[in-house]
Amino acid sequence: MNKKIQIVEKTDEDFAIALTKAPEDVIKFADAAGFCEFFVNRKNVQGRFRYNWERVMWLFRSMLYCWRMPKEACVLIQYLPTGYFFKGRLGYRFLQRLKQKRGVHYIVLMHDVEEARGRADVADLHLSEETRKMVEIADVLIVHNPSMIKWFVQRGVPEKKLVSLDIFDYDAGDFVPSEIFDFERCVTIAGNLNTKPTYGKDLKSGYLTQLGTIRDVDWRLYGPWFDPESIKGDNISYCGCFPSAEVPRQMTHGFGLVWDGISVDTCAGEHGKYLLINNPHKLSLYLASGLPVIIWNEAAEAEFVKSHEVGFAVASLHEIPSRLKAMTESEYAHYRRNAQIVSGKLRAGEFTRIALEKALSIIEENKG
Repeated sequence: MNKKIQIVEKTDEDFAIALTKAPEDVIKFADAAGFCEFFVNRKNVQGRFRYNWERVMWLFRSMLYCWRMPKEACVLIQYLPTGYFFKGRLGYRFLQRLKQKRGVHYIVLMHDVEEARGRADVADLHLSEETRKMVEIADVLIVHNPSMIKWFVQRGVPEKKLVSLDIFDYDAGDFVPSEIFDFERCVTIAGNLNTKPTYGKDLKSGYLTQLGTIRDVDWRLYGPWFDPESIKGDNISYCGCFPSAEVPRQMTHGFGLVWDGISVDTCAGEHGKYLLINNPHKLSLYLASGLPVIIWNEAAEAEFVKSHEVGFAVASLHEIPSRLKAMTESEYAHYRRNAQIVSGKLRAGEFTRIALEKALSIIEENKG
């Protein structure tokens, strides 16, 4: 029996690019790397009784399968704040008992660290109980990038059990970026375009309300919840909302922008500061599309952009007009060619494969 297994959750919802695309792609690329799939069908139910009943049934179905796992299997779990596996004592105890009785080894791939949102640059060394339990149960943690590795090490997690993913891969189906392109000084923004705060919290796209103040740039927006009343400017075009498999075909010109928060001056607010340690999935979308990128210069992934020469970094969006005006066609072509190279790696799942191989190597070393 295959000793590499991935436990994955399926829900009834599957359209929000930023929330479901990355986990779905990990499933596919882990499968290609030899991790046999065990799907848990999760229903979104209303009411406390129905929720608890569905969770009990979920645990029961999981137990029936998991107790047939081979001894010392390597089990991949994707950790999401909306997931089931590390919610509550039952799930954690089940995973702990399976580790004790069957000797399984857990590889936990992190998608988000909620306690780091808005405070990634603050010296708060506390992990939530949920994250602490996840760290305890994991033999290896695959985290976003070297900055996130440093964040966990500062909070007492041994560096030897941490692996950097570097960037999320992106399955684009049969899409391949065209090698023929026109030089155009425009900027694409893809993702959640909601600019209306709820429950007193700032939003990832709050800065869009100030976008019209930055002239001499052609802004092209893609995604849900576009509000023409709050996002105004004769240089702003709304291009629509497309499924994740289709959107790479739409973005063919200029640069993709990696920016979050409430200001055009810097990435401010809880979502903006999260870029200090986060791998934004829109970066993967742009590069899989073959599109060079513009990124906040303090973002963790700014180093990836610079080292792979797939774009440039800015401290403020006000820098973009002058940077684009001074850019030559040959400079853009250089960025574009490098973006196409990275695109091939992302679409093939190369970064996921390498991270899983490193994780398996750590487990093998620890066995000895």
